[in-house]
Amino acid sequence: MEDESPWMDDEPNSVVDAVSDQEWSKLSTRYSDAGYRDGITFGKQSRLQTGFDEGFNQTSPFARQVGSLRGIAASLLSILTTTAGAKHAGGIPDALGEGKAAVVAECRAVVTALGKLDEERVLPVDAEAEAHAKSHADEGLSLEMLEKKEMRAMEDAMNGLGGGSATTAPTLDECSARLARLLDACGMQGILPIRA
Repeated sequence: MEDESPWMDDEPNSVVDAVSDQEWSKLSTRYSDAGYRDGITFGKQSRLQTGFDEGFNQTSPFARQVGSLRGIAASLLSILTTTAGAKHAGGIPDALGEGKAAVVAECRAVVTALGKLDEERVLPVDAEAEAHAKSHADEGLSLEMLEKKEMRAMEDAMNGLGGGSATTAPTLDECSARLARLLDACGMQGILPIRA
């Protein structure tokens, strides 16, 4: 009776075996592919997180400084140009006398310059990234980065129009020095945060 059992059959059932082999192949491929994708995803996430952490640590002091300067400049402009600001300023706008218009114009120019600062004008140059970019030209740049690069070139070209020489946008240090001079003129020395 044992010899008649289908489980002991020496000759494989070709249809059942073909289906089970096909199913096994599908399952094996599916889970192998899923494992590969999970590994790739995990690797990307860990690299991205590491890159984010490094970038954040490098840029946050500069972002904090730009934010402080913009806030101080906007506050000074408010003190100089609004009734509410002048009311709480302890007579600073009146003390400027005839020179108030020049101080207001320079303060507006500093606020504008601080608003135009971007990472290229604030952050230190990353020599490794520069070398990589030069060796690969525009290869691998995202559409957004290419557009930004083209816009910067167009801005530089437009700055050169108008008969004079092309002017470069001010740096963070230049903006900080201009703001310090304005604060000195208003009798507000020592307000700027000390740069680390």
